[in-house]
Amino acid sequence: PKGTWQIDPFGHTNTQAWLIGQYAGLQFLYFGRMDNQDFAMRKNLTTMVAPDVPKSIEWVWQGSKTFGKQYQTFTGELYGSGNGGYGAPHSLDFDGNGEQVQDDPRFHDYNLDQFVESFVQAAQDQAAHVRTEHIMWALGSDFNYQNAQHWYRN
Repeated sequence: PKGTWQIDPFGHTNTQAWLIGQYAGLQFLYFGRMDNQDFAMRKNLTTMVAPDVPKSIEWVWQGSKTFGKQYQTFTGELYGSGNGGYGAPHSLDFDGNGEQVQDDPRFHDYNLDQFVESFVQAAQDQAAHVRTEHIMWALGSDFNYQNAQHWYRN
């Protein structure tokens, strides 16, 4: 594998980036959750606190100044519902007994058009906060998938 993601590591050091780049040989790492203040700062594209802090929830993590770019890792935070983490965007969270996708226009609760619009809007919102042309969807969180039939029917 060329990359990995971590659920709930709750803290990261430069040593971790250096180990991932040098010893594991990975090219990218995504966090399932990071510090809320760090996430908010990276997500806010207009009020960064330092010029060397990337204006994105994705950045190149240089684990060691000694080795320079040799062991750097492309890193990011999962966007989730817009606040970081690995939960699904609000319009795509099918856990529980919430609204389901109805794709048959013969029924009164047909909502495929609204679902597609919500899907596109969530993708555009996330794309505005990343550095690449790709986004990674996280679809689950703590205690999700308790109603698997509801998820997979949608």
